[in-house]
Amino acid sequence: MTNMKRVELVSDRVAAARLETRRNRELQRQERIFNSKVRTIGIDKEALDHQVQEKRFRQESESRALREY
Repeated sequence: MTNMKRVELVSDRVAAARLETRRNRELQRQERIFNSKVRTIGIDKEALDHQVQEKRFRQESESRALREY
């Protein structure tokens, strides 16, 4: 009978772990769906940040060249 309780406890732990995983996945999904900024933009922010950084660098280089002229 002791062995059966251990099996039940293990299965309960597995079920609890699955439930926790499902809850976490649902919370992550809700954060993605209900985050209006990400939802409406729907773009790769890192790529845009890189483009902005390149543009700033190019503008600074041009302004430096104009000052030297």
